[in-house]
Amino acid sequence: MLSPVSNIRTDEYGGSFENRMKFPLEVIKAIRDAVGPNYPLEIRMSANEMTPGGLEFDETLIYAQEVQKYVDCIDVSRGNVFNETGVMWLCPSYLQPHMINVEYSKRIKEAVSIPVSVVGNIYSIEEAEQILAEGKADIVGMCRSLMAGPNMIENAIRGHEDKTRPCIRCMDGCGAIYHGLPLRCAVNPKIGREHRYRNVPKADVKKNVYVIGSGPAGMQSALTLTERGHNVTIIEKSSKLGGLLHDASVLPFKQELRNYKNWIIRQTEECGANIRLNTVATADMILKEKPDAVIVATGAKFFRPNIPGINNDNVKDVCDVDNGTAKVGQKVIVCGGGLTGVESALALARQGKDVTVVDMIPDGDFCKSMFYIIRFSLLDEVKKAGAKFVGNSKINEFNNNGVVIEDKDGNINTLEADTTVIALGLKADNKLYKELASKMPLDTFAVGDCDSPKNIMNATFSAFNIAVEI
Repeated sequence: MLSPVSNIRTDEYGGSFENRMKFPLEVIKAIRDAVGPNYPLEIRMSANEMTPGGLEFDETLIYAQEVQKYVDCIDVSRGNVFNETGVMWLCPSYLQPHMINVEYSKRIKEAVSIPVSVVGNIYSIEEAEQILAEGKADIVGMCRSLMAGPNMIENAIRGHEDKTRPCIRCMDGCGAIYHGLPLRCAVNPKIGREHRYRNVPKADVKKNVYVIGSGPAGMQSALTLTERGHNVTIIEKSSKLGGLLHDASVLPFKQELRNYKNWIIRQTEECGANIRLNTVATADMILKEKPDAVIVATGAKFFRPNIPGINNDNVKDVCDVDNGTAKVGQKVIVCGGGLTGVESALALARQGKDVTVVDMIPDGDFCKSMFYIIRFSLLDEVKKAGAKFVGNSKINEFNNNGVVIEDKDGNINTLEADTTVIALGLKADNKLYKELASKMPLDTFAVGDCDSPKNIMNATFSAFNIAVEI
């Protein structure tokens, strides 16, 4: 009722801000009258709707001073629930700043005489203590961070903050509640399933289990297997744990994913598993060593279709571009409208490049697999950075001038580019799994991208769900 965008009434409860305040104040007063003076009441308010024509902070501040007569605490948020612009600030993503509402809570705290709470991209106990120490709020609220790391407060008290699993702000798991589905967390496979997995049971029979690959699925497998009490051996062909998490987290705005990568690598190194780096696992080697079970987490490889010119010098793989090992010109075409391609385009556009993303799917379906609020945030940042989308276009050829495309009506034209970036998805690397499964079918399991290339939530849950039953 406060918002001039949603309140379109023409009677005494609409129009001016004074009129728009009437109904919510009458409701809060009625609640206070019903519950009495000693019942604690807290009100959540949006400091700024972040919506054209919406509620601005100067009005929110006035409302806070009025509503304090009837409540015991004001909880400061931002955004709204009824349009794309507002909702992406209500549930801020990895692309938005930390502690986004503290300057608002500070000003409200200075204007009222009751406690003020604040929420909004507050990730850690350290950030919460900073807010309190600086007098910007009396109470700090966190939600998604406590889903990922529910033992955050206990760890802080014990001086083990580094053991708290960080949230990556993807909402692939917790966003399920917006669709009436059970709560989950992309990086914490126990959340929402505590009735069964609060304490992972020890295995009846202790086994020697091999985990091949150490991306997110391989590492989650190892953590769950060691929690079950098994002897675990991780075999990794490279010189370090992490797999494609290293490439996925390299862009400047992927700090939350880097935090998660560092956390899960550290936990895996400390879990008690035998880690064999720089070792290429083969079916013959594994069969010779006779483990009781094998989890294959060999991940996926970047897909490079057989398109004329794809091996030209001006055509680069997205991981090389993101890592900065490939030189990129001023005019760039990114081939691939999935998350990897669009994030790469955003990073390049923020560098001042002229970037266009092209894909066979309609441009309205770019990044469609993302949770919708986080997708709104990403696409908004892409728009602000100036990157362009071209959908419904098949890539026919790469040449020295750029990319030759064909639209759905058969029209052919060239998108000019100095550099073309290939981000056309992933293909499961499951050769080893197939070889092993043919020899020991009852004790070989594929998890993560090796089974089906998707996202971190798929890696986490497929790994946990298999490992917890071995």
